[in-house]
Amino acid sequence: MSFKRTRTVSIAALLLSGLIPAAHAGATLDSLTGPVEFKFAGFSSEQALTAGSNESTWSVGNVTSITDGFNNLWVSGQDGDRLTFMLYGIADLSIVPDGSGGFNIYNYGATGGVGPDSKIHLDVWLDNGPTTVADVSTGPGARSGFGTYPTLTDGSLWLSMELIPGIVADDPSTAVDEGAMATLFQGAQATTSPTSGSGIFYASVTGGSAAGKFNTDGFTTLLGTSADMLGQFDFKPALTSPGCAGGGVGPNCWENVLNDPVLGIARVPVPAPILLLGVGSLIGGLMARRRLTRSEAA
Repeated sequence: MSFKRTRTVSIAALLLSGLIPAAHAGATLDSLTGPVEFKFAGFSSEQALTAGSNESTWSVGNVTSITDGFNNLWVSGQDGDRLTFMLYGIADLSIVPDGSGGFNIYNYGATGGVGPDSKIHLDVWLDNGPTTVADVSTGPGARSGFGTYPTLTDGSLWLSMELIPGIVADDPSTAVDEGAMATLFQGAQATTSPTSGSGIFYASVTGGSAAGKFNTDGFTTLLGTSADMLGQFDFKPALTSPGCAGGGVGPNCWENVLNDPVLGIARVPVPAPILLLGVGSLIGGLMARRRLTRSEAA
């Protein structure tokens, strides 16, 4: 079985490449430097209820603000810029009880159905100027394509990423090799949505006008390969989503909600040792927050 995962992503990106301004973005987005925190908010929906090759889950939403952890550096609408995202192509590779009442969910890119290409994608889109404000009130049934949703993906592609293997070791209790195949790992309280939990992934930048800021190979996966992003997220039930009366899964129902930061680092013109020290502190703080969240939940 699969569960509806609306996700709150926390991404730490090591940026050692040159600074390339995002096409058509305003001055504020172009000038971001140093550690930054992208605040994401959105919804997710489930497509399948059993593990297999078809897409099980996907998400849409907004980047509401970018901060340095305390001060706002950018808010949605500033300079006429709006950033939206779509996370899609998630299929369930295997689902294993974790021994404490929850479940370990190993995900990979969907291959069945219409559109999937064996990759889990995370795309961020930029709208600039007097364009239509993103609207998800019509529910998941309004999805217009594998990687498109009306009013969210009609701008210019700012950043595209693909999740890659190497985030977990193989689970010996299953017949598949999660270490080589899983590109997203999640821990959930239940196998059906709405539910709550958290997850983690590595990703590589594949395109977008801001790709030069983030395509850095700054992380090493458990497989020894390079990654541009390290992501962490939380998810919880969307208690007030329209179309979800009675907890049913339907075309107008967003089952889970996300609202959590995505952490990144915009290139800073300082010596590499200083930059690496800052990244180490960022990841250490991020992991500490995760441990605190889990201890509180327990």
